Amino acid sequence: MTSEAGSPRTPHAPRTVQECIAAGEGQADSSGSLFQYRIQALTTPTGPDPIDVAVGTRIRVQRRHLKISQDELAQVLGLTFQQVQKYERGTNRVSASMLVRIAAKLQTTVGSLVGEDMVAEHDMAMLTALSTPGAIELLQAYGQATPRARKAMLGMAKALVEPEE
Repeated sequence: MTSEAGSPRTPHAPRTVQECIAAGEGQADSSGSLFQYRIQALTTPTGPDPIDVAVGTRIRVQRRHLKISQDELAQVLGLTFQQVQKYERGTNRVSASMLVRIAAKLQTTVGSLVGEDMVAEHDMAMLTALSTPGAIELLQAYGQATPRARKAMLGMAKALVEPEE
């Protein structure tokens, strides 16, 4: 690989924002800085594109936050609930016009659904965790619990996932 000036680059040498974007490894924000996360590939032979999965996860989290069923969202959009399900899993890509309609129904912006306002890798990990069935309900219950109950809930959750000695 060579730089624009023609000098060889090592595989780990810093690259320009434009080179990273062209390689599908991120996107620039309004200031031209590369977001902190990197996308390994625009397409994967083994499954949906990570970007489509991330957009679908954000749709699901926002829909569930508003307590809207897949069927309700589908009816408003003129789709089947299976199509909404495929959008949320990232199996099917959401067109730009449909993304605008979804954002309007979910009382959010297209920018938030595509992750323009999220710049850290931990944000994606959080969205992935929240997409786990029951995670949002568990978080809501935790938020409504007393401090003592929260401590008990956290202790129980840790005990359930820690390996036994």
